[in-house]
Amino acid sequence: MANLTQQNIRPAIGQAAFLPNQPIIHNCVVDPSATDPLMPGDVVAFASTTLTDLTVVAKAEATDTPCGVVVYNPIKSAFNANDRVSIFPVNSFVYLPAGDADITNGMLVTLNSDGQVIEAEQDSTVVGYIGILWTQPAAVGDLVAVQIVPGSIPAAE
Repeated sequence: MANLTQQNIRPAIGQAAFLPNQPIIHNCVVDPSATDPLMPGDVVAFASTTLTDLTVVAKAEATDTPCGVVVYNPIKSAFNANDRVSIFPVNSFVYLPAGDADITNGMLVTLNSDGQVIEAEQDSTVVGYIGILWTQPAAVGDLVAVQIVPGSIPAAE
């Protein structure tokens, strides 16, 4: 339920961090084949679709290249298949929940299966990341500022 009379200012998952005037892409549509709704703060990728003249997005998987993050909306808390959805594009700064209390500023981060930010650690395979951590959490679940900059870490030698 939205709280439109909130008296204090606290960050929320999917809200802009640092740059209140960063661009928002308003003309996206949730993948028509999506079975689970998109939530504010979900990292999204372009969806494979036969639709034309539309920007279709789906929740990003570990192997996808993210194109943005679902924007916090005080009126609507979930976006189902075919819904219009707004996203912060790549290079935006957004608040996301931490999945590890030991992550530090400047780390390349990815998401765990719960949609929380964790370190993107190099292993024997190529590891994708969603961005760079700009604020440190005190505990798991704290909101941290992440700059959305997708990429990959080469495999360890």
